[in-house]
Amino acid sequence: MKTTITALLFALSYFSAWAGVVGGSPVHAPWVVRINYLGSVHCSGTLIAPTWVITAAHCFYGQNLNPLGLGLSAGGDGKMSTLRALPPITNIVLHPHFRGPRTVARDLALIQLAAPVRMAD
Repeated sequence: MKTTITALLFALSYFSAWAGVVGGSPVHAPWVVRINYLGSVHCSGTLIAPTWVITAAHCFYGQNLNPLGLGLSAGGDGKMSTLRALPPITNIVLHPHFRGPRTVARDLALIQLAAPVRMAD
């Protein structure tokens, strides 16, 4: 399992070097995840599989976040009224070669959920 996660993070780190979105427009995106800490927005992520969210490693690197204070929610338009709670977090895996928030290289993390989430609304 650890080898699979490491391989996924390495593969995704290649894509993280791309430039940002140009000329984008709002879309209905039920897979966009809001990461909350003690009730406030902490970071965001993307549901990439029924039990996995990808986010930035700097969201968790060097921080002593109490897992009980972390929560995930997702919604089609990102409005508070349409967000739904996601299952609890069971594991957070930082890219093994991420060196800290002063660099964007390998700034990837995976969040494992306790139960599968249906990816469509």
